[in-house]
Amino acid sequence: MGHSTQQPSYVIVFGYPTDKYSVTVEYFKSLGNATEADPHLEIANCFKIGYYDPGEAMRAVRKNGEVLGGSFMVGVKWAVRTTFHIVEFHKCKVYPIGPKPSRSAL
Repeated sequence: MGHSTQQPSYVIVFGYPTDKYSVTVEYFKSLGNATEADPHLEIANCFKIGYYDPGEAMRAVRKNGEVLGGSFMVGVKWAVRTTFHIVEFHKCKVYPIGPKPSRSAL
C-alpha cells in the first residue's frame, strides 16, 4: 500500500505475551496503512507502529484493553513526539502484580 507524504501517527502497543508478538503485529497492521512495527530493544512485549491516517491511529488506540485471540489483553497508547517531531519510544511502565495500595498509603 502506498502512503501520502504525511508523517505517521505513532502508537505504542504493549502487554502481549512475548510468544504472541507476530500475531499482535499482524493484527495492528491490519487496522490500516501502517509502518513496520518497531520492537523496543529493552522490553520484550512492547513495540511502536505508525499509521498514515490519523483515524486509523485513533482506532488502534481504542483497542487499549482489548482481548486478542480470546486469550490475552493488550495495552495501546499514543507515542510522545519530541519538539523535533521525532517519536520518543519511552520505556513501557511495568507494575508489580498484587493488591493496589490503599488510599491512606498514597
